[in-house]
Amino acid sequence: MSRLLLIKMLNLMCGMLVARTKSDRYGDTTLVTGTQGLIFVIDSSDRARIEEARQELHRIINDREMRECLLLVFANKQDIAGAMNPQEVTDSLKLASLTDKIWFVVPSCATTGEGLLEGLAWLSNNVKSPPNVQKR
Repeated sequence: MSRLLLIKMLNLMCGMLVARTKSDRYGDTTLVTGTQGLIFVIDSSDRARIEEARQELHRIINDREMRECLLLVFANKQDIAGAMNPQEVTDSLKLASLTDKIWFVVPSCATTGEGLLEGLAWLSNNVKSPPNVQKR
């Protein structure tokens, strides 16, 4: 991975999820103005909780601080039989309803690394460059 890609990635990762208590599953979301990219990882083998994931994703991505934010969804655990494919994840998360967002779903497997570079490359290639700051 090139140094340029790593530097760009650091500029993307401004939004952060903080763990909640057991009864409040995903945590309070600290959204930072100017967040350029959100990476949302889905357990593609867990069909029972996809609606919960959809609700949480829409709560985060529709926040006013995330107006210009790109959305990268990793459809993780593709190595498990019966895992949802990217189209099923897209449909289940109702991504087509996010008409003002640029999003991409990547099939992935965290244990093998499948899809990780593809997803991060997409994010890096689509993020807006920060404005040039002129020194005086």
